[in-house]
Order: sequence, then C-alpha cells, then structure tokens
Amino acid sequence: QQRRLRIRLARQAAELDESRNILAEAQQFARLGHWQRLFHDGNRLVWSDETFRIHDRDPALGPPTMDELLGMAVGPERTLWEDSARAARENGVPYEFDMTIQPRSGVKKIVHVRGRPVRDAVGQINGLFGTVQDVTPWREAEQALQQSERLLRALYDHLPCGLGVFELQGETLRLVSVNPEATRLLGFVAPPVPGATLATLGSAPETIQFWTELIARCHANGKVQQSDFSPVGTRREIAVTLVPLHTASEGRARLCFLAEDVTTRRQKDAEIAQGRRLRAIGELVGGIAHEFNNLLTPILLRSELIQFERAADPVLCAELKIIIDTARRSAELTRRLLTFGRRTDVRPEIVSLHQVVEGNFNLVRHTIDRRIQLESDLPAILPPLWLNGGDVHQILLNLLLNARDTLVEKLAAQPAVAWGPPVIRLSAAVLPAGATTPVNSTKPSPAEQWVRLTCRDNGLGMSPSTIERVFEPFYTTKQVGHGTGLGLATVWHLVVELGGRVEVESAPGEGSAFHIFLPVHPAPLTAPTMLAPLAATAVREPALTASPGHTLHLLLAEDEESIAVLIRLALEPRGCLVTHASDGRTALVKLSAAPHSFHALIVDLNMPGLAGLELIRRARTLQFAGPIIVTSGRVSDDERRELAKLRVTTIVQKPFSVETLVAALSSSGITLLRPPAPPPTAGR
Repeated sequence: QQRRLRIRLARQAAELDESRNILAEAQQFARLGHWQRLFHDGNRLVWSDETFRIHDRDPALGPPTMDELLGMAVGPERTLWEDSARAARENGVPYEFDMTIQPRSGVKKIVHVRGRPVRDAVGQINGLFGTVQDVTPWREAEQALQQSERLLRALYDHLPCGLGVFELQGETLRLVSVNPEATRLLGFVAPPVPGATLATLGSAPETIQFWTELIARCHANGKVQQSDFSPVGTRREIAVTLVPLHTASEGRARLCFLAEDVTTRRQKDAEIAQGRRLRAIGELVGGIAHEFNNLLTPILLRSELIQFERAADPVLCAELKIIIDTARRSAELTRRLLTFGRRTDVRPEIVSLHQVVEGNFNLVRHTIDRRIQLESDLPAILPPLWLNGGDVHQILLNLLLNARDTLVEKLAAQPAVAWGPPVIRLSAAVLPAGATTPVNSTKPSPAEQWVRLTCRDNGLGMSPSTIERVFEPFYTTKQVGHGTGLGLATVWHLVVELGGRVEVESAPGEGSAFHIFLPVHPAPLTAPTMLAPLAATAVREPALTASPGHTLHLLLAEDEESIAVLIRLALEPRGCLVTHASDGRTALVKLSAAPHSFHALIVDLNMPGLAGLELIRRARTLQFAGPIIVTSGRVSDDERRELAKLRVTTIVQKPFSVETLVAALSSSGITLLRPPAPPPTAGR
C-alpha cells in the first residue's frame, strides 16, 4: 500500500509539474502573468514566472516591494494603481486598467492590470489575486490604427474630390457614405443620411438615370467604369470613376465612386490645344509667306525694270502698274502672315491706353460708316503698360475694324427687329494678379495686375462654332473679297506674345465682346538697353560713290537665281559690278580669295550650304570692313541682335522694289549713279 501510495504521489507530482509547465508556457504565449498578495502570511507577494519576465526582473531576487512596484509606474498612473489596490484591500472592489511601466531605464511597456480580493471561509479579505499582461504591441497597433483612421477620415472629409459608396439592392440605389465634396458636386442640399436614395435627396431624373446605368454596367462586368456627366442646370463637367467593392450574399452590390469637377481643367486643355493648333498654323503660314516673298521679289523687280525701260509706252506702263500694285498688295499680305510665325522684336515702352484709344479712334473715325458710333468708357486712371506700343496699337485697330465690319453687315441686312444705333464701345478695368492666367505660361515674370480692355459691339454676333474658330488664320464669315481672316488671328498672336489672353463673349444677333487681358509690369527706373533699329546702331563706314570712272564691286549671295539676275540688272546700270554666288559657301570662297576687292556685300539670310548669318560672321573674321546689306523674308530677334553685333547696316525686307534696294544702299553709305534714260519706243 505504501508502495502504491508513493507511485500515485509521484504520478500526481509529475502531472502537477506538467500542468505548471503548461500554465507557464501558456502565460508566456499570452504574455499574461499572475500574482498573489497574502495578507495572512506577512503581506507576502507571489509572482509567476511570466510576471517576472514582464517586469524584466530576475526570479532569484524574488518579487519587489510595493514601493519598488509603484516606482515602475509612469506619471499619474502610479496614483491610480495605489488607490485601486487600497480600495480592493479595504472595500473589496476589484480593479482593471492599462498602465505604463518602466521596468528599467530606456524600456517602457503598456500592461493590463487586474486585481480582486481573496476571502477566507468566513468571508474576510485575506489577500489579493490578479493578473498582469504585456499588451504593448496590441496597444501600439491600436494607436496606429486609430491614427490611420483619423488620417483617412480627415482625407475623406477634406479631399477636393467627391468620394462615396453606393449600394445596389435589386433596382434600388442607396448611398452608404458620401463626403462633403461629393455632397457639393452632386448638388445635395444637405449631407445625405446613410441609406437614402437619390430620389429622396431631390436628384433630377437625368442624374438618377446616369448613376443607375453606370452602376449597373459596373456591377455587370465587375470592372472599373469611367464616365462624364453635367449636373442639370449647370455647365460643369464632372468626371466619375466607379470601382466595384464586393457583392454581399444578400444580393447587395457596393461600389465606390470618385467624382471630380474637371470643368476648369477641360477648359485649360482646350485652350492649350487651341493655342498649339494656332501656333502650328502660324508657323506653317509664316513659312509659306516666306516662300511667297521669294516669288514676289522677282515679279516686283522685273515689273519695275520693264516699266523703267518702256517708260515711253503708256499702255504697257499702265498694265505693269497693275502687276506692281498687285505684287505690293501681296507683299503686304505676306507681311501680315509673317506675324504668326515671327518672334516679335519686342521693344517695351511705357504705353498709355488712353492715348492708344484716342489715336485709333482718330484713325478710323473718318473711314467708317457715319452711322456707327464710337464710344469710350475708360476709367480716368489706368496703370501704364510696359509693352510693345506698336503691338498694342495693332491689337486695338484690328478689333475696331472687326467690329466695324460686323456692324456694316448688320446695317446692310436691315434687321426686322429694331436694335438701336450701331455702337462700338471700348471699356477697361484694372484686375488683380490672380484674375486670369496668360495663354503662354512660359513668360518669365508674372503680372502684378491686369488691364482688361473690352471692345464691344451690337452687331451680328457669333455662334459657338464660330467662336471656336474665330482666331484661326484665313477663317472668316465675310463675303468673298471683303476680308482675309487675318485680323483676329493677328490679335490672338500679338496678345499671346505680350503675355496676355483673349476671351470672347458673343451670341447670334446680340453682338460680341472681345476681352483683352494685358499684363501690367513695372517700368524699370533705368530702361534696359533695347534693340534699336539696325541702321541707328551700326557703325557707319566711309561713303562709297559710284562714278563713270569708278565702278563699285558688290558681292551678291542669293540662292534664288531669278532674284539675283534682277538685282544685277537693277544695279549694273547704276555703276555697280555684281558678282553673284548661289550659296553661302561659294560666296565665302570668292570673298576669301580677295576680301578687299569687294566694296559691299548683299547677303540673303536663308541659303543652303552656309547660312547668311554665318557668312557675315566669317566675313568680319576676314577683316571685311565694308557695308553689308541683308535681304530676307523674316528675321528673328536673335538674328537681329547678332547682326547688330556684326555691324550690319541695313535689312531689306523681301519682297522689295528697285527703289527700296537703292535706298537701302544709300542708307549704308553707297551712292549710285542715276541710270541712263531708256531709248524712246513706239507705242503699242
């Protein structure tokens, strides 16, 4: 019996040890330790192994004293722990709370503490029992989650895009959640209550149909859907993205939507696209105009030469005059076309808008129908503009002529409804810096203010489709022969180059208003050095004079054979020997062979092989000191500045006449002979 008793006791002891080990391992997994304070045993404190581990204390040292325990508590939680233990000991009140402890320097833990009184057989409190659990990772995770939720809530509530969740149950569409921006975009009077339908929120039937169809399509194919819609009664464009979330077992489909007001962006995109298209057209027509100049130059030169040679034939001279006049009109047209492809030679100056308006009124007042009234409603005080004065004049003149034409057409049409006297009214207003943005965003300095100049007429007006194309070169609604379609295109290009923008307001039959936004920049106290006319900046060379005994030798670099032949025919009778080179490299070879044998150079800028500017640069390197005359259809600002540095005296704009060429040579210090009179010829 004793042997069996010892075996049973040993087995029970082993089971007890195993249970203790299991309990200790379970406590370690759960980071949960227990403790016990025995009042009847000298207030002795008993800790489990996990409790020692939580407090980073060596079990060999035994449990700490109450003062040592309270010393681990951080901040006001020490008092909470002390008061809770006293209430449990004296009043039998259990306690449970989180607290932060610092078991050793540099280590903080969040522990969950529980305690309850232990009573004896007669109900007297003879101790306390409790647990302590290291909840640091869970509390940190909870805090991080709460911070994330607060951040997401802040983003959800303040995001400048509409966000929300729809729920589709059967054919019923309900709102689960919606942020304030979505409430504004979708036109809800008040924030909707979760579960509300669009119908109960007062949405228009078109809006309900749009959302129902979009959600049904997204639910059917399970893919992201994108679409645009305009709220009823507005001109706004709302871009909507719909993302399927999940489908519940009850047949409820939830979808998240993102709504964004893209009205301004679409308008900007349209403006940028229009600007690029117009600039591309401008480059195209500028290039075409340049080529036309090369074609018009020999026509004009040859016609004048024949007219001079056959001066005694009045009939032929009259016919040649028609050709010359037509060529000059074509030249004027090409010069206007070159406005679109050029980079304006900007010479800012202080411009008074009052003076510009008064000058243009005086210019057109005597050339328009006297029934048209010109009115000015400019404020007495306007800030001065630091812009190219010629461009501002041209902008206003084209606007006035455009308004005149539409009023003349309306007068000729004799409208059935009385519309009052035809009026062109100019007004202006000063706007702050943020009132608008320039079309060309590459301008270096932003405007301090804007002056909005408005040219308003009560003419025929324009349809939306016409407004979209009104600034395109050659687009016109006028009858054939009554307009080239370049006036408003010129306005657009000049305003953009000045760093401004143009806006149009018009309706058929009600007239039009063109709003020109011009930037206000402060004029420098000391005006910067601007590119003056080349003839003024050039260093004058000694005068060269042709005489019967002294022939001037000119080197002509021109790739157009017809132009070269006519220049030679025009200059040789005036005492010049013209050596022609058909490209820049040939001209350089001839000049290098005898640089001092030529008295002057006539150079076309655009030539194959070696460009005219490089030829001039190398000519100066060869110590050629004579005058240089440049002929070209268009010259950029950079080329003008470089030519001024190279002491180029004169630029002759193609197409040019014989008189223009002779005058250019004369301004360069070259005096030519008067050509001999042509022999008399019999009339035709």
